[in-house]
Amino acid sequence: MNSPLKWRAETLAGQPVWWTIPTGAPPLMAAIVLHELPNPLDLPPNPLTPAVTPPESAPPNDAAAWAAELVPRGVAVIVPWSGASWWTDGPVFGPEHKPGHVSGTLIAAVAWIRAELGLAPPQIALVGSGMGGHAALRWAYLRPQVFAAAAALRPWIDWHTLLDRTRADDPQFAALHTLYNDPEQARQDSATLHIHPLNWPRRQRFDCPPGDPRHEGADRLRMKLMSLGVPHQCELEQRDGPDYDSRRIAAASAWLVG
Repeated sequence: MNSPLKWRAETLAGQPVWWTIPTGAPPLMAAIVLHELPNPLDLPPNPLTPAVTPPESAPPNDAAAWAAELVPRGVAVIVPWSGASWWTDGPVFGPEHKPGHVSGTLIAAVAWIRAELGLAPPQIALVGSGMGGHAALRWAYLRPQVFAAAAALRPWIDWHTLLDRTRADDPQFAALHTLYNDPEQARQDSATLHIHPLNWPRRQRFDCPPGDPRHEGADRLRMKLMSLGVPHQCELEQRDGPDYDSRRIAAASAWLVG
């Protein structure tokens, strides 16, 4: 039976970050876990300004579930808090894009991993579920030289569809409505549209069960990767169930260190 993880807290780029490392030996690699859409009660009034302090003394449950599988396998885990930012600074259409709080937090996390853990690309991966799953893939496509591996569970690939199905004053989706003018602009900034045919993360995988509202987007991503000949692994056929997430996180964690 694994011992409970010991979480510590830092502030990087002005944002709270949790971290935990394996015991007994130096970590083999590091994984930055991008958390799922948080509870509205944990969100600040301004959707583009994440909470100054963490909502709890430990990271969100979905991030903790990843850590529970990764740390025993020798992976250091870093969990930045980003509220309901959808892990985006807004449209990324070329080198003129200026970093915002999300990319700034990721840059600071990579620098911290280098300085404190002695790990550097390609030993740094991105993983996440839902909102964080899409972000893990998207940022790995945008920065494959930094994030050589990405793993996602139930990723919101088609996040642009949410703009037509949610309200701008809903704190969970206000950032999307604020940062993107319309669904097409958000679609152009999705993970699928950031895949480069010649420059991609060395390893990537994503899992989503049939019947999940995110399955269609994941399947569309699979077809795009296949058409470009980009190596990837995905599981889109296994049925959903009460233990689906735990099983797929365990599989993805084993794959990450394999």
